Amino acid sequence: MQRFSLVWLVGAVVPMATALACGGSTTPYFSTTDPDAGSGGSAGAVGSDGGSLADGSAGQGGSSFDPGAIGGLIGGAAEAGAAIADAGMAGSGGAISSEVVDGCNSLCAKDATANCPNQGTVEDCVLGCRLFLNNPSCEAQTTALFACEKSSPASCDAAGKATLTQCPIEQLSAVTCFLQNARDPSLKDSCMTYCANVAAAHCSSDDIAGCPTSCQVVGNFIPACNAYWKRYVECSLTSTFACGPDGKAGASACGVELAQYALCTLSGVVR
Repeated sequence: MQRFSLVWLVGAVVPMATALACGGSTTPYFSTTDPDAGSGGSAGAVGSDGGSLADGSAGQGGSSFDPGAIGGLIGGAAEAGAAIADAGMAGSGGAISSEVVDGCNSLCAKDATANCPNQGTVEDCVLGCRLFLNNPSCEAQTTALFACEKSSPASCDAAGKATLTQCPIEQLSAVTCFLQNARDPSLKDSCMTYCANVAAAHCSSDDIAGCPTSCQVVGNFIPACNAYWKRYVECSLTSTFACGPDGKAGASACGVELAQYALCTLSGVVR
């Protein structure tokens, strides 16, 4: 394996962490009209490119599962994963089960056969799928989706994204379960302050509408990493916020906490 320095590692993962964590870039993915919605309600998580993660319209032409939307944010995760392993940090984010790894590999390969114009890469799909479907509270929904995938063809929805045509309920149920179980209610008050700080920074690319929900969710992409995310949020409460080169707000004094969260998340999802 090529040798990477820890300096390069931090440089690679901090931009990813900013993309996943800072208010402006997470809100398009978790802008929920009803975060407590059940399988019959609208979870309303919308991708930044207009693709839907869980839009409540599954089975009516809407895409209910778009893992590539989150996977695409990770960018150089494969390279960063090699660096993490090389730095002796692999596995610090907790292990994703072989069932999820294999299931996501198969699901994303199936999606790729539809050749949809806005689907993105298989690699992005796999990474996002693993983040969504590894929550231990959603094992039944994940198993049902993987089982349905085996016999379902894939086709392109109205947004140009791939969807499993015979699995609308399974797709929506899996994402809705994630949104329900990944939220950390203990962060509610802190996240309100965090999101107010994001809004006050007036950064050009921020969209704060769903920030209070996204702030409670992103730490549990990999459940073992939520403690690192909470440290970042708590640190941010006494930090000034500044706009980054991408036009998104971040807590200026909390780079170490953000990097720790990013390292944990990447080491958990990249295998």
